[in-house]
Amino acid sequence: MKKIYRILSLALALCLCLSLAACGGKTGGTDSKGGDTPAPGDSDMTEEEVKALVQEIAEKAAWDDMAYESGIIDRVTEIIPVDGEYTIRIGTPTGGRNEQNYVMALFEAYIEASTAGKVQVELYPASQLGTAAQMIQGVLDGSITGVTIPLDYFYTYAPAAGIVSVPFMFTKGSVQAARIFQNDPTMDDYLKSKGFWPIAWLYEHSYTILANKAITSMNDFKGMKIWCLPSVLGQKELEAYGASPTLMDPSEIALAMQNRTVDGAFTGVTFFSNQGLHESAKYLNKLPLKSLPCVMMFGAQFMESLPENLRNHIIEAGRMIIDDYEKAYITSSIERSVSAILEKCEEVIPSEELLAQMKEASMPVHEFFKSVDEDCAKMYEKMAELIAQDDAAGGEALPY
Repeated sequence: MKKIYRILSLALALCLCLSLAACGGKTGGTDSKGGDTPAPGDSDMTEEEVKALVQEIAEKAAWDDMAYESGIIDRVTEIIPVDGEYTIRIGTPTGGRNEQNYVMALFEAYIEASTAGKVQVELYPASQLGTAAQMIQGVLDGSITGVTIPLDYFYTYAPAAGIVSVPFMFTKGSVQAARIFQNDPTMDDYLKSKGFWPIAWLYEHSYTILANKAITSMNDFKGMKIWCLPSVLGQKELEAYGASPTLMDPSEIALAMQNRTVDGAFTGVTFFSNQGLHESAKYLNKLPLKSLPCVMMFGAQFMESLPENLRNHIIEAGRMIIDDYEKAYITSSIERSVSAILEKCEEVIPSEELLAQMKEASMPVHEFFKSVDEDCAKMYEKMAELIAQDDAAGGEALPY
């Protein structure tokens, strides 16, 4: 169905170009005086012509409702000239109105509209392209263009990316990690050396624990089966607290919480809410608020193959979507999620003493990370420096 819509979109765009050309407009072909007129994407195209073309495309495009609701295409004031045609395929494990899907939806609409359909973006949510590991491998081998996923998943392919899973490292959670990665090239440069190219660092909720028991002391962790992402460092962290990390597909967590196969889940509040985990849990334990930044990641080989103007446009689009749309979206999503969860669950605020004990217990995870390889050791020292700078500058944090 989407292919049909795209064909119609391109046909409409072509019809508009021909009709404007017939009126002596600046859309390609020959004008009334026999001279050449510019094609869509030329700088001489007026803003009115651009908006008319974009509107024609938007009316027939099969974009997600989130893209239309955002008004993202109103940001398109010029058409980027593109030689040839390109297809971008992006996958993610999440579905629905998750912030990862939100960013992808806006990216699809903005890129297709701003290139007059020369660049087509295909979205594959809810693991349609395979598991997280399969999608990441697809990015490396070029079978897909990109993936939108927690950075934590790249640990196997780029171990120093695991810095985000080092407990109590980022003092202000995921927002601080995203802010640092956006403004300092260290992580980007490292990932590019491993074959990846970060397009957009998402502002995200942080890790916390939704469980059927309140965690007020280290003893409360003992015997708890807590679901977590397939992260080596995350599992080591839970073990350091005395809990038993439990791995399973995210789609199975709701039932597992309901029948007490697991006692809790270790991820973010929007996931808890979207999956309805608060229907069977009792306590939202506000700890340890560990960073969980997500990233829209493309293959470096694909990005390097693009014309410079298109590559820059993609990068600028990603940053614009995060700064002007996703940051507000995740903030409101967190507020809604916490409100929904607290209608069913009790919020448990940890004592400073408990947090200090957890931090001390997790220090072996820090040492493990630094010992993985030289890149990890260097990343640890650099991030410690950048985090201290961000703290001193009063960088903001989200409540969860």
